[in-house]
Amino acid sequence: MVNIVPEVRGFPGGSDLYPDREALRLADQFLSGAGVASHVELFPDAYQPRAVRAELVAKYNPTREGSPELLVRWFSNGDFSIRFLNEESDWRCRWEQHLNPDEQQVHFHPPPDQGDPEPIEFDAVHPIPVIETVLEALG
Repeated sequence: MVNIVPEVRGFPGGSDLYPDREALRLADQFLSGAGVASHVELFPDAYQPRAVRAELVAKYNPTREGSPELLVRWFSNGDFSIRFLNEESDWRCRWEQHLNPDEQQVHFHPPPDQGDPEPIEFDAVHPIPVIETVLEALG
């Protein structure tokens, strides 16, 4: 698994907000039980998680090479960041919700060299439906 260490402060690497531990545990349970990942872990631990890291199975790897990884961060104010990364192919993208006067609150950052952030909508801004939408886009 690629060693991505979430930063402690400053969105999108982290947040000055508190992590929503219940949302992170829901994301962990969903990713662990949905057959979409070969390995899932709460980072840095299950007692005080700041992120969920999942090594995805091949079906959810748009490049079809390397080891794809999903990093889920969810914060107490409802902000979130879900990043897809494949180090071997240098392919990455992310889905985010955060207050930013220069961008739509909920948006998608496409892979490098494939355009600017795009506004998106989710049926529900809750960890499970958001992750399901992300997986559908990747699969």
